[in-house]
Amino acid sequence: MSVTVSALPGAERERLVRYAKLLAWSSLVWMTAEGVIAVVAGIAAGSIALIGFGIDSAIEGMASVVIVWRFWGSRALSEAAEQALRSSSRCSSSSLPPTSRSSRFAAKQKAAAFEQGGGLGKLPICMAKTHLSLSHDPALRNAPTGFTVPIRDLRPYTGSGWIVALCGDMMTMPG
Repeated sequence: MSVTVSALPGAERERLVRYAKLLAWSSLVWMTAEGVIAVVAGIAAGSIALIGFGIDSAIEGMASVVIVWRFWGSRALSEAAEQALRSSSRCSSSSLPPTSRSSRFAAKQKAAAFEQGGGLGKLPICMAKTHLSLSHDPALRNAPTGFTVPIRDLRPYTGSGWIVALCGDMMTMPG
């Protein structure tokens, strides 16, 4: 259920817009500080994980920029701005590039290597996939049927005692 801009009373709408701007600006300041600190620390320590975390903070900060844009000036009361934001934010994994054949082939080669040597074939498998569906595709909500899960990569975490299968376009935290 969504509430249109015109459905809220004026004073309540203005209060919510001020709150949205406050949260967006606070988040943007936090993400900027977090990103700069992580990148500087990552460069100093030679840690690609910290640098990746800092870059991820910049990506998350872009969401705050979008909210600030949406509620700036005359757009705060604009139905057209609301519709533009909603239509531009509709993105499913079908609009993302498909998992390449070469990465699936590499995952199959890794699986064969895990089974042949080192006893890794006996480790349990943890699937890194979307939480929105039993499949790899967040657009296929809940419990769809008739789908194939593309395995992009297999990563052994021997300290934890399992192998992580990266499904579809799923990404993991660096580090």
